[in-house]
Amino acid sequence: MNQRCKEGLGAIRGVKLRTPRDPALSAGVNCFEVEGVKPDDVVGRLLERRIVASTSPYAISYARLSAGLMNTPEEVDKAVAAVRALAAA
Repeated sequence: MNQRCKEGLGAIRGVKLRTPRDPALSAGVNCFEVEGVKPDDVVGRLLERRIVASTSPYAISYARLSAGLMNTPEEVDKAVAAVRALAAA
């Protein structure tokens, strides 16, 4: 599911995927930026759509999505579509 999320996020114009796409170099968290939108605002706007995201707790913060075995492909696609809508706004 995380690979699906990475591929989806990486294909969105205005979104910069910060997590490497190579599964050998990444784990269960997908960090990304939406051009012109602060990470906290990305998280807040996704939560308005009932999509749980977080920000990274580092000096340079990114929005983060994580998908696991409990998520369906449809849920991942819904999250990616919500990020796409943010990037297009």
